[in-house]
Amino acid sequence: MICPGCGRTWDDARRTTFLGCTRCWDTFRSELRNILLDVQGTAESHVAPPLRDQVAARRRIELERKLQEAVAREDYVAASALRDQIAQEVL
Repeated sequence: MICPGCGRTWDDARRTTFLGCTRCWDTFRSELRNILLDVQGTAESHVAPPLRDQVAARRRIELERKLQEAVAREDYVAASALRDQIAQEVL
């Protein structure tokens, strides 16, 4: 399944633990509900994150894409810089 808003797949979201946009919440509703039920025992009080968080998530997705491209090109200097940038933005 692919989110029509950002192109993120459920596998991407599970692997990175990040959703790409507010439409992901609707697209992956049943998957998210199952996880929330397992972890918290309820899934009723969750809403989409604020816009600020959505922008940060999109930025991280873009940086991860660039990192994968740099590794594929074997440009390890650029990959290292992107890895560090991703780590810095998480903090």
